[in-house]
Amino acid sequence: MENEIKRIAEGISDYNPIKLTVEEALKIVRATKTSRLESFTVDKNNGNIKLTFTGKADVPTGCYIFEEKEGKIVKRLVNIPSFDKETIVEVNL
Repeated sequence: MENEIKRIAEGISDYNPIKLTVEEALKIVRATKTSRLESFTVDKNNGNIKLTFTGKADVPTGCYIFEEKEGKIVKRLVNIPSFDKETIVEVNL
């Protein structure tokens, strides 16, 4: 069994998986059901993004921002802290 898990981990390593216990993963799944990305705004002066989240998330979560760089679409994982009221996360691009 240990060898199979090692081979699976090696096979998906290019995707930069986040290693979690089942309990941690279930908490994140719950947080995605009790929170929501309500809106976003883009600052026209510098291109930065403000993400507004509502609801609550008792554990940190994340979301991806997709942007163009040198003619290619790239993604970036943005960490969202735990929250229990409306919260705004600013993303510098």
